[in-house]
Amino acid sequence: MSSMAHISDGGDARGARTGVSRRAVAIYALGVLLLLGLVELQPRTGADAAVLVSPWSPAPAAAAIIAGADGDIVSATRWPFIIIAHPRSSQFATAAYARGAWFVFDAGVLAGCRLKSPQ
Repeated sequence: MSSMAHISDGGDARGARTGVSRRAVAIYALGVLLLLGLVELQPRTGADAAVLVSPWSPAPAAAAIIAGADGDIVSATRWPFIIIAHPRSSQFATAAYARGAWFVFDAGVLAGCRLKSPQ
C-alpha cells in the first residue's frame, strides 16, 4: 500500500505543477488582453474623447472638467456620467485626469450611445 500512496502522491504533484503553470499562463494572457484593451481605448490625436466622471457627480462638474482640460463638449451619451468632448490640446487626457476624470477614452467606442442633439 505504501508504494501505491507514493505513486499517487507523485501524480498529484505533477498535476499541481501543471495547474500552476496553466494558471500563470491564463493570468499573463488576461493581463496582456487588458493592457491591449487599454491601449486601444486611448483617445486618438484630433479625435473626440469620451470622459467618464464619477456617477454621482452633477453634470456641471463634468462640464467643468472638460472645459478646464481645454476641451469642448460635443454631446451627451445615454449615461449622464460619460460626456463626449473634443480636445483642443494634446494634453487633454492628462488635464482631465488631473481635474477628476475617472477615465478618458476613444469616443468611437460609444458611437451608438450618443444622444442625438435637436436640430
